[in-house]
Amino acid sequence: MRLRALPCILLLLLALPAAGAGPERNCVAPPSPEGTWVVRVLFNGVFKIQYLQTFTHDGKTMIFLSTGVPANLGDPRVGCPGEWRRASHGSYDVTMYCLGTQEWETWPDRIRLHLTLDKGAQTFTDSPFKYEGFLPDGTPIFSGDGLMSGRRLGIVPLD
Repeated sequence: MRLRALPCILLLLLALPAAGAGPERNCVAPPSPEGTWVVRVLFNGVFKIQYLQTFTHDGKTMIFLSTGVPANLGDPRVGCPGEWRRASHGSYDVTMYCLGTQEWETWPDRIRLHLTLDKGAQTFTDSPFKYEGFLPDGTPIFSGDGLMSGRRLGIVPLD
């Protein structure tokens, strides 16, 4: 009886790797926002700015704000650091923090974004975000919504 069961067990063991070789095992890694982007922001349907943003492989991100005119005239912010994580295939949750002043009595503003990359992972379009301001004790004092769109900037070799 044991000798008859052995071929069945061997056949079953040989079939298991083939059964697991379906699309789940051979799937392509999800697109990633890692890299440098030019991002356009439409806040409350009126205010428009653009900036450069980097996403690093360890889940960190940084906005680099221009200090030139006209949109940022008088704005002391030059950068907003934050973090990102994958929410689903090609979609990411991003949270960034900005200080409007260097005074101790302030609390950082917060930007929360849900970013969805296109299939080629070269752009994201009309990704919703919320900008929130706080009192020094962390109490919310204002909130506004908007949309962000970005285009990946890649390496351009020097010929």
